[in-house]
Amino acid sequence: MVAASILAHALLSSQIRNIDAIQNIKVTINTGEDDLRADSGIMVIMQYTGGRHQVSPVKRPDEAFASNSTKTITITPSESGLKLPDLEHIQIDFHSGNGTGYDDHWSLQGVTVTATVNGQEVIVYNNRNLGMKLMYSQRWTSPIFPGAKAEDTIDPADFWAEIEGGDPAPSNTSLVLDLETTDGRFWVGRRSGSQIADPRYPGARVEARTSDKLSVNSIRAVRIGFGQSAMSSTDSGDRGGNWTMRGVRLCYKDSSGNRKEFASYNEINFRFGDGGWWQSPIYRRFDRHAGNPLGLLRVEVLTGKDDLRRLNWANGASNHYDSKVDITFGIPAFSSLARYGNWLIDPKNPMHEKTHTQPIIEQDGDEFPEGWTGHYGSWGRFSKDFITRDTPYFLTSDLQNVILKFKQGQGGNVSPTQSNGGGVFGDFLAADQWDLQGIIISYQAPDRSIRRIFSDFEVNQRMSSNDQSWKSRNFETLLLRRF
Repeated sequence: MVAASILAHALLSSQIRNIDAIQNIKVTINTGEDDLRADSGIMVIMQYTGGRHQVSPVKRPDEAFASNSTKTITITPSESGLKLPDLEHIQIDFHSGNGTGYDDHWSLQGVTVTATVNGQEVIVYNNRNLGMKLMYSQRWTSPIFPGAKAEDTIDPADFWAEIEGGDPAPSNTSLVLDLETTDGRFWVGRRSGSQIADPRYPGARVEARTSDKLSVNSIRAVRIGFGQSAMSSTDSGDRGGNWTMRGVRLCYKDSSGNRKEFASYNEINFRFGDGGWWQSPIYRRFDRHAGNPLGLLRVEVLTGKDDLRRLNWANGASNHYDSKVDITFGIPAFSSLARYGNWLIDPKNPMHEKTHTQPIIEQDGDEFPEGWTGHYGSWGRFSKDFITRDTPYFLTSDLQNVILKFKQGQGGNVSPTQSNGGGVFGDFLAADQWDLQGIIISYQAPDRSIRRIFSDFEVNQRMSSNDQSWKSRNFETLLLRRF
């Protein structure tokens, strides 16, 4: 439904002009399996750009809100001349009644915001699959609307996650915030010393720190890593133990230094099992542009709970115990032929048979293990830089998708010479199995920075057979792709 909201905004220019004033705003709320008691309250807070807001009640003080039901309220803007880009986001403020002697719980299933301009209704925000549980007295904050001008420019050091835990996060484990923007830039921040000061729901604060500046409108996705998954490809990490993230609020300081909520996720109760990643919905697409010439491609692979079996034998002998991954990038024929058709159809050129069914990359060495570096254990991350061919040059926007193929280590007996006298290891007798957690595809931009063109931290696919593959969706940066 987030994608539907993005698409709705993409159609605005054909329906109305952004300079026209809003006549009214309709907010439709869908409740889930848990109803709202009559003594509980709900307020809608429409947040406008520039720190302005408007508060409207959703129900009468003695009115109940049944489960699996819908209610729509109509808001007349409190100020004249309000326009579509002035709508920043919506908040639902829930206040629990205690007339029964117990606090109320309520399921917020969906929210739709529609603005009327020149007699036409335009969907500004639409998510009918929230599945958000609100308990006691909590506030839910939507992401910034796709059409909001939201001119706040922040230092990523002023963007952080306030995490509520079902139990205290062990102090010796890693918590990381991965912040990604629509131009492919990313920042990784670590857990600060700050703790959430709520004795009922202990938590932690995680910040993304750098000296760069960015617009809050350019934030594409936020990920939170725990334990080993939070470490870099060169760190072994700390297992940390299982931990439940009860909820998370993403916050930033605006240009005036005020704390503002970017989005909130209440009562998600996400379970980290010795590591792993939680990722937000995708707020905005990667920027579309003609692309940059590819000189270097970086592939980062995230492992889940079950590691990728890798053994570095002292004698350097090849063996069939190790597992590997093969990477193939798809190139759409229309994109390639349009720019260098003559080169591709010339049978003298080595890529004649490799236009879009085989890898377009050259591995930059066969050092152990095949050029990949990093940590292969549970919740690990390993990566490799690939060098593309010089002629013809490909653009970042030519890449269509990526396919990862699991080359399964078949197992067998380990001889004493291969294991430095260690004898037979039972774990190596059976064929390997592996959990693919996620994958990140980046390139080196002309300014030498590394920028992403695809990322998914929650693939979560079990690899249990040789040549089993996972294929990504088409990259958003694909040249000439139609939406």
